[in-house]
Amino acid sequence: MDKSSLVIIVDNNNIDRISIKDVLNLCGHSIIIDHHKTNDKTYQSDYSLIDKESSSASELVELLLTEFNFEYNSDIATALLAGLHLDTDRFQAQDRISKRTLKVCYRLVDETSRSEERFSRNAETD
Repeated sequence: MDKSSLVIIVDNNNIDRISIKDVLNLCGHSIIIDHHKTNDKTYQSDYSLIDKESSSASELVELLLTEFNFEYNSDIATALLAGLHLDTDRFQAQDRISKRTLKVCYRLVDETSRSEERFSRNAETD
């Protein structure tokens, strides 16, 4: 790692909770993607996407992937769904769930089911 390296911190913006401070010092660039409130302990990254209205960092990551037309697979969709599930308290925390959250969830579930269909079709032709 050197000053041309980039580190991306996800689901945390508090400098006291970042365990890789030595890596931050080696890298020349940093990005934070988070949904927690900012305060005087917020790490000052080069770029940040901090939206405290989002249900989770997973929601923000999916929105970025969609915005940049990144075609993610079932493994990525499953991991992001797990993050949504955790940060929304199994979708019970109504104060953290918006229409946008549900649209993101729909796209993620849709990708996992399409991947399963592709897997089934490939298994039948083998």
